Amino acid sequence: LFRLIFILFLFRSLRLFFGEKKNIELFFKGVMIIGLFVGFMGLLEQGNVLVRSRSLFANANSFGQFSSIILLVLIFKLLFKKNNKYFFVIALTSVLILFLAMLFSFSRSSWVIFIVGAIILFAYKFGKKIIPILIALILIFINIYFIFQDTINLLLRIDRGITYRDEIWIITLKIFQDNLFFGVGPGNLASQIGYYFTAPPSAIRTIVYTINFSAHNDFLQILSEIGIVGFLFYLVFLSSVAKKLFIEIGKKRNDNSISNNSILAFSIFIGFLFASFFETLFLFGNFSIAIYFWIAVAMAFPLVEEKI
Repeated sequence: LFRLIFILFLFRSLRLFFGEKKNIELFFKGVMIIGLFVGFMGLLEQGNVLVRSRSLFANANSFGQFSSIILLVLIFKLLFKKNNKYFFVIALTSVLILFLAMLFSFSRSSWVIFIVGAIILFAYKFGKKIIPILIALILIFINIYFIFQDTINLLLRIDRGITYRDEIWIITLKIFQDNLFFGVGPGNLASQIGYYFTAPPSAIRTIVYTINFSAHNDFLQILSEIGIVGFLFYLVFLSSVAKKLFIEIGKKRNDNSISNNSILAFSIFIGFLFASFFETLFLFGNFSIAIYFWIAVAMAFPLVEEKI
């Protein structure tokens, strides 16, 4: 509840902030500087042996997801906004550093967010021209994969599979079935896990379930914590956000004089939506990452105060 109130307050404040065009430019510059610093800190963690970079974040997944979002923001700025040569060079440097940072986070969900979001941004900018480019990139990646198969498998943690998510989903579904209509309450899922063990957990399961537990699926998390009733409201809420963004994109698509900030929020939204089948991102999950999505939505719907 407190998180929701905070997001609503922040959302309103940011809409007012983005109501002035100069503040939007200030935002992009701030994002570039922060992204450059955080990404560089993550790269400094690498040594003779590859490790999962987490920079200033509590875990590597959050760092990777942060890097993917900032990458989308910077790509949007380079594609859709006017940039002087100094910003262009620094922004490209930031993109390179953040891309490497995302790579060394070993976070697969960050790749989902980035790839899906980037496809939307480039498709919106170039239309059907992007199709041969995508085909070429896929073929290039296939060739690179077979050349550097071992390294790519390590970075994407292919050997880890879905890292016990199937077991997490089964237990979360059982909790939902026992608390069908109203769930166990927001934030209470982790405290209920111990009651659903049928056998002593292994060391890995103990870490997964009790130390850093989430459903690793936004929809299962919502179902188990606030039940069917809350889940229906949640779907209506997400659908309304997506609908408003889509309408805004359609209205401004043919107006080259208007910078369409809606496409940035929409690209992050769809990226989150795909990744949310394996992570908790939007509201009740990783709050430190979810907040960036709501910042993008606030920029898409700025409030312009009339001066008397």
